[in-house]
Amino acid sequence: MENQDKKIGELSIGLLKVLNEKTEQLISSISKVELIIQQQNDIVEKQSKDFDLKMNQISELTKNIEIPEIKLPNEHQHFINRMEIKTIELKSILKKNYINTKLLIVGLLLCLIGFSSLFYAYSIAFQSKNEIVTSYESKLIQEKRLLTDNERIKYQKILNWIEKNPNDSKNLREFIK
Repeated sequence: MENQDKKIGELSIGLLKVLNEKTEQLISSISKVELIIQQQNDIVEKQSKDFDLKMNQISELTKNIEIPEIKLPNEHQHFINRMEIKTIELKSILKKNYINTKLLIVGLLLCLIGFSSLFYAYSIAFQSKNEIVTSYESKLIQEKRLLTDNERIKYQKILNWIEKNPNDSKNLREFIK
């Protein structure tokens, strides 16, 4: 029983070490992914600032230029309006992208925590029915509350002999040996 408990303890420690190593590897991978995402976010943010700067420069240039009153055809005015709408949409998409990447990282972390806890629960915490029965039987045998297979066979032989020879105790001793 002590051997089994020791083996189970060693197995549990081994599983915990493996789980710990895998978790550390996972954390390392996640930190690398976060670093890459942060770099991408920095690039997107820089591009957004550059875009804003260029748009500001263009708007400053257009303010200083006096345009004679010329009516543009509806096609060109429509094109300018669409360009303004598209720039506003692009700015909002860039801001949403930054938020979406953070949400994605948090979601991945929650999934990893959930999967690792499920793995731990099924590999260590839950025992199979056979493991529970064998550990219980081994405890009963150690406490002498359950007979081993050899003891059970001997006991059955004694009972059979007593049924055949109920009054002969001397022969019983010889039969048992």
